[in-house]
Amino acid sequence: MKDTSLTQKVHFTFPGYLCCLTILLSFILNVFASEYHVSPQGNDRNDGSKNMPLVKIQKAISLAQSGDKIILADGVYRESLNIEKSKISIMASGKAAIIDGEENAENGLVITSVENVIISGLEIKNFTECGIKISWATNCIIEKNIIHDIGSKTGISSAGKWVTGIYAFYRCQNMQIRQNAIYFICGHNESYGMYLAHSSTLVEQNLVYLVDKTGIRVVDTDTIGKKHALDKTVVRGNILINNGYCGIDVNMMQSDFGVIVEHNFCGWNGANGINPKHSFNWQLLHNTMYANCYSGILVNSPEPRSTNGRAFENIIADNASGFRIHLMGENCNFDSNFYTKKNPSSTVFHDTTWTGAGKAYLMLSDVKTKTPYEARGMEANNDNTFIDTAKGDFRINNISAAKNAASGKTDMGAWAAILKEVGPDAIYGLDNIPLIHCYALQLAEISGEREKFPGKNLIDGSTDPSAVWQCDGSDAMVIFTLPGEGQAAIGSIQIARAGHNKQYNPKEIDISIRQNTKSAWKEVLNGECYQGGAGRIFVFPNGTQAKQIKIEINNHGADYTEIADIRIYAPFKIR
Repeated sequence: MKDTSLTQKVHFTFPGYLCCLTILLSFILNVFASEYHVSPQGNDRNDGSKNMPLVKIQKAISLAQSGDKIILADGVYRESLNIEKSKISIMASGKAAIIDGEENAENGLVITSVENVIISGLEIKNFTECGIKISWATNCIIEKNIIHDIGSKTGISSAGKWVTGIYAFYRCQNMQIRQNAIYFICGHNESYGMYLAHSSTLVEQNLVYLVDKTGIRVVDTDTIGKKHALDKTVVRGNILINNGYCGIDVNMMQSDFGVIVEHNFCGWNGANGINPKHSFNWQLLHNTMYANCYSGILVNSPEPRSTNGRAFENIIADNASGFRIHLMGENCNFDSNFYTKKNPSSTVFHDTTWTGAGKAYLMLSDVKTKTPYEARGMEANNDNTFIDTAKGDFRINNISAAKNAASGKTDMGAWAAILKEVGPDAIYGLDNIPLIHCYALQLAEISGEREKFPGKNLIDGSTDPSAVWQCDGSDAMVIFTLPGEGQAAIGSIQIARAGHNKQYNPKEIDISIRQNTKSAWKEVLNGECYQGGAGRIFVFPNGTQAKQIKIEINNHGADYTEIADIRIYAPFKIR
C-alpha cells in the first residue's frame, strides 16, 4: 500500500526551502508593514498614525522596522537624519516636505550600511556640506527630491570640506538616482551636484544646474591596479546646464567595467560639457553638448592617462571649441560625431596627443586627414540642427544633416525618447530644456583691463575662446548695467574662468549692487575663492534687485587675471 504520510508527500530540497521561506517572509513583512506619519504639528508622544503624527523624522526612523514607510506631511523639518536601518522608505505626502539645515548642520541625510532604502519627494536645503550622503549601501533609490543651497552661497570655502548635493561612496551597489533636481551647490573648489565614488549606480532623468563646479562626477579612486567587482555606472538622460565648470566628468574611473555616459544634454557650462580624465573603459554615446564656454568634450589626462575610451554619435554644437584632447592614452576611438559652430574662428578639434605642442583644427576635413579620428564625423555649420533653441526644444530638425544620420538610421545626439520626464515633476526633456534667463549686459565702467583683451569681450556674445577679459592681477573692477528702465531681479552670477591655468584664476571676488546709477553701493557677496578656482557660481539673497552690479577682482599678486565670461541670471526655480 502506498504511504501517504506527510513525510512522504512533501519533499523540499534545501535551496527550494530557502526560496519558499524568503517568499513567505517577504509576504509577512508586507502584510504587517507599518506607516509612521510625521508632521511639524505632531508630537513625539503620539503613536505615529495619520491622525496622531510624530514631530521628528528621526523619532520615526528609530521606531521603524523592515518594510515600514515614513510619510512626511508638508512643512519644515529642522533636523539632520541618520539612517542605519534597511528596507525603510522616507517619502513626502505632498510637494512641500522640507528638511532645512538652516546653514548650521553639515548633512541632510546620512545613510550608512543599509539595503533597499528609498528616499522620495523631499526638499533638502541649507546644509553646509552635503544634502544626502550614502555609503556601503545596496539597492537604494534616491528619487524625485529637490536638493539646493548646499555649502556657502558667497563662494567662500566651506571650512575646507567638499560640497555635494548627493554623495555616494564606499561600495554603494545597484543604486538608482533618478528624477532629482539639484542646484546652488556652492562654496568650494570641489563642489558637485552628485559625486559617485567607486559605486555602481544608474543615474537618470536628473536636472542639475548652477553648481559651483561640476554637475555629476563619477570617480573610482581606490581601484587603481586592482580588479573591480562592481557593475558599471550608467549616466543616462540627464540635463546638466549652467554649471560653473563642467556638466559631467569621469575622473580616475579605472574599473574593468567602466562607465557609460549616454543621451545627456550638457549646455552653457562654464568650461566643458563632458570631461573624461585619468579613466579607463568609458563610453560617451549620443550626448548633446551645446554652447559650453571651453569645449564640448575635453579629454585631459596627465598620468595615469585615459585609455579605452569611445565617443560616438554625439552632437557637439556651438561650443567655444568642439573636441579637445590633452595627453591621452591608448586605444581611444572618437568617430561619427556631429559638429556645428557659430564662430568661424572656433576650433572643431584641438589635439596635443598626436601633434606635439598642440594643433587646432578649424575644419573637420583636416581632422579626418591629419589625425586618427572622425573618419565618419560630420560637420554642418549654419545648419538648423535643432527645432527651436530659443524655446528649449533641442530635438533634431527634420531638415538637419544630423537627422537619421547615426547607426540604424537614428538621430545623432540625445534622443527625445530617452531624454524625457526629467526632474521631480517629470516635465523636462529634450523638447523642453529649461532656459535660465541671462541678462544682456551693458558695460558701464571698467578698470585694470589690458588693451589686447578688453572688458568688452565679456559682453560681445562671442564663442571664441581667445575673446577673454584680461585684467590687472592685483586690482580690477567692472560695472554692468542691467537692461530695462528700473531695477531687475537677480538670482545668481556665473564667472567662467579662461582655460585651465589656475595661476590666472581670480583669488578674491567682491560683488556689490546699487538700485540706480547714482545711489550708494551695497556689498552683497565677498570672499576668497578656494584654491583660486571656486566661486564660479554666486547666489544672491532671495528677492535681490538692482540696476547695476559691481565686480571687484584680486589675484593676490599674479601678473594678471583672465575671465572668459560673466553671466548674470534672473531667479530660476523649478517650483
